[in-house]
Amino acid sequence: MHKATKRLAHENTLLSAENRTLRKANEALSKRRHAKKIQLHQGGVLTGQEALDILSQQKVDVQIQRDERQKRGNSNGEASSSRCCRKQRKRKGAVRREVKTTDIN
Repeated sequence: MHKATKRLAHENTLLSAENRTLRKANEALSKRRHAKKIQLHQGGVLTGQEALDILSQQKVDVQIQRDERQKRGNSNGEASSSRCCRKQRKRKGAVRREVKTTDIN
């Protein structure tokens, strides 16, 4: 019993030291990431308008990626919510075919 207690105390000491080391490393990494967000890679500081432009461009990029994923996911362009029922897909497909034929005429 005495050996087991010593072993547990030793493991506890080692884990505590490792925990402190990891916390310091995480804090340093967090500071570096925060600094990268503030400054551009060219070394300049972002102005308010530049930051807004970057954010709006990111939103546009996310929307484009979302649209591309939706197109790839469904070969006929149907919404993914219609997958749950075969009858719904048939109805939606029929309506779309009618719309396509009326658009052509």
